[in-house]
Amino acid sequence: MFNKLGKIGIRMFLLLLIVGCGGDDEPLVTVDPEVTEETIEEEVEDEIDCSANCFQCADSISLGVEVLNQIAVEDEIDYFKFSVEQEGVLEINISATPENLRITSDLLNSECEEIFSETANNTGEGYSALYLIEAGDYVLKFSDFFGEANSNDYSFLVSLNTDDIYEINNSCDNAVDVLIDTEINMAIYPEDDVDYFKFTTVESGVIKIDLYNIPENINLETTLRSSSDCIELIKEVNNNIGEGLSLYYTADAGDYVLEINDRFNDEFNADLLSFMVTLETSDIYEINNSCTSAKEISLDTEIKAAIYPEDDVDNFKFTTTEEGVLKIELFNIPENINLDVTLRSFSDCTELLNDVNNDVGEGLTLYYTAEAGDYVLEINDRFNDSFNVDLYSFNVSLDTSDIYEINNSCSSAKDIEINTEVNSAIYPEDDVDFFKFTITETSNVDILFYNVPYNINLEVTLRSLPDCLEIAKETNNTEGEGLSLTSTLGPGEYVLEINDRFNDSFNTSFLNFKINL
Repeated sequence: MFNKLGKIGIRMFLLLLIVGCGGDDEPLVTVDPEVTEETIEEEVEDEIDCSANCFQCADSISLGVEVLNQIAVEDEIDYFKFSVEQEGVLEINISATPENLRITSDLLNSECEEIFSETANNTGEGYSALYLIEAGDYVLKFSDFFGEANSNDYSFLVSLNTDDIYEINNSCDNAVDVLIDTEINMAIYPEDDVDYFKFTTVESGVIKIDLYNIPENINLETTLRSSSDCIELIKEVNNNIGEGLSLYYTADAGDYVLEINDRFNDEFNADLLSFMVTLETSDIYEINNSCTSAKEISLDTEIKAAIYPEDDVDNFKFTTTEEGVLKIELFNIPENINLDVTLRSFSDCTELLNDVNNDVGEGLTLYYTAEAGDYVLEINDRFNDSFNVDLYSFNVSLDTSDIYEINNSCSSAKDIEINTEVNSAIYPEDDVDFFKFTITETSNVDILFYNVPYNINLEVTLRSLPDCLEIAKETNNTEGEGLSLTSTLGPGEYVLEINDRFNDSFNTSFLNFKINL
């Protein structure tokens, strides 16, 4: 099909050709004086198929200006073209609809392809349609759903909402870059809107995402995703519609995507909500949430860390190069933390010792008689329901002054000499010390204990080897008091067991004893 100007040009060319074919006196053909360029143009206009050439036939309209129109002929289709200079939400409001019309509006792109369609629910009703749109040229097509007609006007208004400056950002691929520590204002608008924002952390730490100023009809859902593959890392929803929320995530340095939407995608609001991403890096030992990611620390060094965010578990690895008593002191505990501390072997993460503080915010000290090796200290809130950005402190030390440790059983009893003073500590709590000695001939043996620490209620048991059977037992009458144990022993090996009577007291100070023949 020739376009309108092409047909007019051909008709005019033929007319000139006919006129020019005659001689100087008269033309070969008489031209009808009523056939003019205007009449030819009108004839050609009638031949154009407007339904297939919507841009060519469409009337131009301006955004934000109310337009009156009529569907005056059955099966009538009307076209209106407009331009959008930036991304935003296109709003199409149709009102004052004649009572027998059920108006359909179709949005077409520059190729006249349909990208959006909306129809009134009932005849005589107006409606509003929203569509997230990019900059470009568009055509709006109006018709009646049943092909009805009415010579009365209806009105429509096309406008562009650009309040949300981050649109279009409806996927991980077109997530908009935002900065940490910067308030971002955006809208869950129009319906089914899902917004994606990309940000970067340059070091490890705890990502905190605060969302607030939530419109009253929005049931907020927020998901943190990895940028590389858009995999979900953590998700949170608000407890009540219109309520804000906060997310926390312990993260390595890298790129992340934040996804924000209405939980059921059935609500939307042009009012802006706000969010801010921050990175807490005060806990220099994060990420250390497992035995395998435990951070190495040194003995006799104060360590500061935080049980933050919720469900945070901190793991610290340390090494002892000789046997001794580990002392683990935890202090400066935030007032809301119910401390739970576990000592584990590093090789298989097996639990060796566990303790909790008696009161929330209270410090705690653990003791463990340890061989040389690698250990992991696990620290968390007891019920994992409290967290605090404030740092707690702890220190791990190794007491090697008791040279006989580890000697907590018959099988690990340490050899001592007859008629020689031995220094030993009932330390730590529940400590039981075993000492092995040999008698070469039947003798009367007198075992003396002295310099007993003031709080120790001493209990001493003499046992035979190899079966560790009890031969005799003595206890002191008063805490801190010495005692003696006398027995006639034949040739053989014997074990002396020493402990606090009720295993509820301990002391780093040494007691002394001597086996006299």
